[in-house]
Amino acid sequence: MTCIVGIVDNSSSTPRVFMGSESGASDDSIILTSKDPKIKKVGKYLIGYAGETGIGQLIHSIDLPDPSSTTDAHLLRFLRTKFSKAIKDAMEIYSPPTSPEKSDDGGVALLIGVRGRLFEFNSGDFQLNEYSEAAIGSGAHFAFGVLYATMNYKDQKKRVIKAIECAIDLSPSCKGPIIVESI
Repeated sequence: MTCIVGIVDNSSSTPRVFMGSESGASDDSIILTSKDPKIKKVGKYLIGYAGETGIGQLIHSIDLPDPSSTTDAHLLRFLRTKFSKAIKDAMEIYSPPTSPEKSDDGGVALLIGVRGRLFEFNSGDFQLNEYSEAAIGSGAHFAFGVLYATMNYKDQKKRVIKAIECAIDLSPSCKGPIIVESI
């Protein structure tokens, strides 16, 4: 289970996305610290995943289309088409077939930082939305509470860390250490 938090920082002339994650790997009865980060820079993207670990690791390992070829006005369209197609193609080629007992799994949810913008993507229905701040995973509801309580903080990296610390403290499915990246 997971908590990934992303925030767009517009405090300078060039917006940045801060993203953080905890490091727990859990099932119904145990939680361990994974050495494989749930957030990673992949080409021109910063991608965090929650859900099926294998799909998240796959997305961290594939070549994604370069968003430099599109304008900011068309970035969402680019992500809905070329980016989504690259993920779908990789999942079809490399993912194991879904077993009947896992047919209700939602796949993987992603937070994507690119060009100072933050998007959430869901592989279950290929939904893509843009946000100024977001959280995904089993600890997300704890993180959203901290994001609300700290909305007037100027240090966005500190907000990310505080939100994940709360998820680690209150959710039995989240565990440190915390990893934070920006793009």
